[in-house]
This record gives sequence, structure tokens and C-alpha cells, in this order.
Amino acid sequence: MLSKITVAKDIPNVLTTYVNEGLLSKQESRDLSKIIYAVADHPELSPYFQGDKTVFTEREILTKDQKILIPDRLVFDGKEVVIIDYKTGSYKENHAHQIRSYAALLTEMGFCVSQLFLVYLGEELKVVSLD
Repeated sequence: MLSKITVAKDIPNVLTTYVNEGLLSKQESRDLSKIIYAVADHPELSPYFQGDKTVFTEREILTKDQKILIPDRLVFDGKEVVIIDYKTGSYKENHAHQIRSYAALLTEMGFCVSQLFLVYLGEELKVVSLD
């Protein structure tokens, strides 16, 4: 569902679409709404849900060795990019390795990676900023 949200104002329409298509009940929509707004309104993440930057969600990137990488959210401001990856559960080192591999690829492509965020979704939202 987060892949359908480019800016925060998309949230109500995306939730309504999921309810109308029978993919969510109204109660599930209300529950998910809280989680999604917690992401979009989070102080560290909200600048990347404002609409003043170019956003790509779940876009395939082909590496030189023909592997496909699919970051959850890339937010571009010119040649600068912020990478946001969503996870469930708790922090694992392989999550950091994965997002750093996205950063290495984008750097190789000529972009300046300014921020890496792992966002853990669950009862409590946790945002991990990696350097």
C-alpha cells in the first residue's frame, strides 16, 4: 500500500480504493491509516512526503551484473537522493546491508545519497537513520 503513496495527501484515496476493491474492511482501513500517517507525519520522514521532490516507489534498478534491486522509496531532489525502506519486525544487520547496497548502486549511477532510513512498521513505528 505504501508503494501507492507518493505524497501524504494520497493516503485517504489509497485507503478508500483498497476498501472499495474489497481488499480492506473499513476497520482495517482505520487501523492502517494510523500507521501510514505515523510514517508520513514522522519528523524525520515528513519532508519526503510533501510533493516538492520526485518520488519513485518500488522501481526496479538493474545492476551491471544483471541483478534487479527494488528499493521501497527513492526521493530525488536533483542529483541528491534519500532512500527509505520499509520493514516489519526488528532491526537486522541484513536490512542495513540491503539499503546500503541500494545506496552504492545509486552512487555508482552518479547520485549523491544523503540519507538512508529503515522504517519498521508495527504497533510502534521505529525509524532508523543509517550513516
